[in-house]
Amino acid sequence: MSNLERERRFIVARVPDDLDSFTPSIIYKGYFLAMNGYAIRVRRISTPSADGDEYGSIAVKGPRAADGTRIEEERYFEDPSLAGQLLRLCPRKVLKRRYALPDTWVIDVFDWSNEGLVIAELEGGPEIYSTDLPRYVGREISGETAFNNEWLAYRPWSDWSPAEKGQWT
Repeated sequence: MSNLERERRFIVARVPDDLDSFTPSIIYKGYFLAMNGYAIRVRRISTPSADGDEYGSIAVKGPRAADGTRIEEERYFEDPSLAGQLLRLCPRKVLKRRYALPDTWVIDVFDWSNEGLVIAELEGGPEIYSTDLPRYVGREISGETAFNNEWLAYRPWSDWSPAEKGQWT
C-alpha cells in the first residue's frame, strides 16, 4: 500500500446545479498539530444513509509538494467513537460536506468558519495531471498551503479579507 497521497485541488467557480441530488458525507476534522507543512489529524466521517456508515481515523501528514503529492500515514479505528472523543480534545477543527460525483471528482462544501469556501478534488495516479477539467472548477490550488484543511482550521476562510479571497475566486 502506498502512503503517497496524490491530488489536484481547485476552487469551485460555480457549484454544479445537481450537487444537492448527491448524498454528502459529513467530515469532521481536528488538528493536534499543524506546523511547517506537517499535521496530526483526527477525522470522523459519517454518511447519512440507511446503513449509517461511519468511521474514524488518525493521520500524520508531511508537507504537500507543488504537484499536490504528500506523504500520509493513516490508522483507522475499530470503534469510530474514539475519533469523536479525540476530536473534543483538538484545539482546531474543520467541518465540511463531501459530495462524491460520478466523474471521480469530489466537492467539499465547508461549514462553520469556512462557510462559503467550496473546493473540488481529484485523487489518483499520474493520470490526474492530464485529465480534462470539468466546467465547475476554477483556479488550481494544489500547491497552496493556505487551502490545506489544517491551515483552514487555524486561519479559516471567514478571517480572510475580501482582497485575499478575490485573488482566488
